[in-house]
Amino acid sequence: MSACPSELELGRAVSDGAAPEHLAACASCRATWDDTLRAIELARRATRPLPPAAQREELRTAILASSRGAPVVRRRAAVVGCVALAAAGAALYLGLRPRPIAPPPARHATIVPHAGAQFSAASDRPDELVYLVDGGIDVAVTPLEPGERFRVVTVDAEVEVHGTAFEVTAHDRRLASVRVHHGTVEVRALGGPARLLHAGDAWAPPPVNTALAVPPSAPPPPAPAPAPAAPRHIAAQPLQPHPPPPARSPQAVAYDDAWTALRANDFTTASAAFARTTLLDPDGPLAEDASYWYPVALARAKRGEAAGAFRDFLDRYPRSPHAGEASAMLGWLLVDAGERAEAERRFRAGLDAASEQVRASARAGLAALGVR
Repeated sequence: MSACPSELELGRAVSDGAAPEHLAACASCRATWDDTLRAIELARRATRPLPPAAQREELRTAILASSRGAPVVRRRAAVVGCVALAAAGAALYLGLRPRPIAPPPARHATIVPHAGAQFSAASDRPDELVYLVDGGIDVAVTPLEPGERFRVVTVDAEVEVHGTAFEVTAHDRRLASVRVHHGTVEVRALGGPARLLHAGDAWAPPPVNTALAVPPSAPPPPAPAPAPAAPRHIAAQPLQPHPPPPARSPQAVAYDDAWTALRANDFTTASAAFARTTLLDPDGPLAEDASYWYPVALARAKRGEAAGAFRDFLDRYPRSPHAGEASAMLGWLLVDAGERAEAERRFRAGLDAASEQVRASARAGLAALGVR
């Protein structure tokens, strides 16, 4: 049996449309060849793309109106496996199979203790508790799944977060301070109102009124004789229920739905939900991420509008961390469409990607075009 051709040789053969004779005797190379041909069919399936920017505000208004009254959920989990998914998409033309999405970790938080801090992690997901006894800890919490909670608890307070980074300090089991670096936290101290803190905010317990305190050197005043009091009946007070979680925005709900579908390999549903996220809040914090995963999901669904969606993303976010991956993926789509000049330009942009696998795919694309 002859030696297996390299990925570069297979790529050139696909570009020329001539199958090597070696495929008849090698099942592995034949499977790669077949997978490659199936993958590049995505550029030939032209369906309706994401509407142009001029029409998106009208659609956004209509979607928001239809979302009123719908049940809301908490924010989606942290975006996991970005590099693996992006690199797999970038190698569609080469027939590389996408890597499975890893199961979620047991905890959302990364905790860095200050010197001498005493704390313990009492429970894992979905209801994570950290008991802080003394000292300070820096906490970074990735966004939570619907129904999940993360709290830092002392004997007199609890701090609940929804995906943020913050610093919390306790003295002798009592909450002493909270400082939020980014995101939002809620502080619920015993005997006081709940406080919602945002990035840059800080919390500390109210100061003790020292004017009412007795100086340590003064002798204690004599205790008055207790007056007899009639027995009183004190009614039992019901426990106060935990406040409901804040309402999630329609775009956050759409983003949750998109990632749920993407993990289930339902790429058509995922692409529609990512598009909905962008339409609902085109300038919001989720827009750039959703605008990237929208064409990736289209490509995984073998939808022909993926190339146009990648162009839209790169035009709007040329400095995005995903720009290199998007350029390499678009380059392979353009090779099959016969647009060699733009394909070369996109592959050259892909050479700047942070991922070595994406850079290798871009180099293979330039080689397939016969460009050094």
